[in-house]
Amino acid sequence: MKKALKLHREAMDLADQAEAAQRRKARVEAAQLFRKAFESERAAAVLFVNDFDAEPTRSVLLRSAASLALDCQEYREAERLIAAALWGNPPEELYDELRELLVELGSRGKLSKRVLPRSNAKKHRTEIKRQPVAALGDAAG
Repeated sequence: MKKALKLHREAMDLADQAEAAQRRKARVEAAQLFRKAFESERAAAVLFVNDFDAEPTRSVLLRSAASLALDCQEYREAERLIAAALWGNPPEELYDELRELLVELGSRGKLSKRVLPRSNAKKHRTEIKRQPVAALGDAAG
């Protein structure tokens, strides 16, 4: 837990710096900082990816990593992270935010044809037996 918290704080600090660089119109610096933030947040999220009892921490980290993946134009990785978060049992508010990220991916034309958001998804949401999710990206190593 301490390692994940350290990685998460590092990611959030880097993301803040990236946003400041964007405001200064330092695009290259912002892109580099967003990349570092994404890598740190993904590493934190991977530590919880199979810990389905760690909600909402698990979903928060996965959502944050997915959002940073979007900032880095890592669309496929964002989709994987969102799917992993939805595979758990995120609280309703986080569930809605994750669905919004999927819609954003779709609006950018970057959503895999295998995952399409449905407007009535909440009505069909059921509890199912969860299985461990394969490690995400290179951060699991």
